[in-house]
Amino acid sequence: MILLMIILIPICISDIKEKRIPNVLVALIFAWGSVYAVCNNGVFTYVSLIIRSLFFIGIFWYFFASGKLGAGDIKLMAATGLFFTGERFLFFILWTFIAGLVCVPLKRFLEKEKRIGFIKMSLPVFAAVTMGSMGLY
Repeated sequence: MILLMIILIPICISDIKEKRIPNVLVALIFAWGSVYAVCNNGVFTYVSLIIRSLFFIGIFWYFFASGKLGAGDIKLMAATGLFFTGERFLFFILWTFIAGLVCVPLKRFLEKEKRIGFIKMSLPVFAAVTMGSMGLY
């Protein structure tokens, strides 16, 4: 999990500065998540995690099509989901969206005050991973 958090830091920085998430870093998370899932849970669980990630991408495609989320945000959440099995995955999604709900009003306030709106989906993902790493869920 610490390695995941280390990879998420440059993703957050890139998302804030360039408003895009590099595919190379998402692929790195996907590769590390694959190794982590197979080593900790076995191949069968890994296959179910891949299917769940594809399902996750399918569900959130609506948000991409409507312009609410970028493709990088969806890929990031799907790749990060490989680190969480069963109930922990649901908590990961829940805490990501709770962190997002906290960030959205702050972003709107900063945009209203003519400051740069810098809060992207990568920050709530980072917050949720951090909470999971600390054992909060």
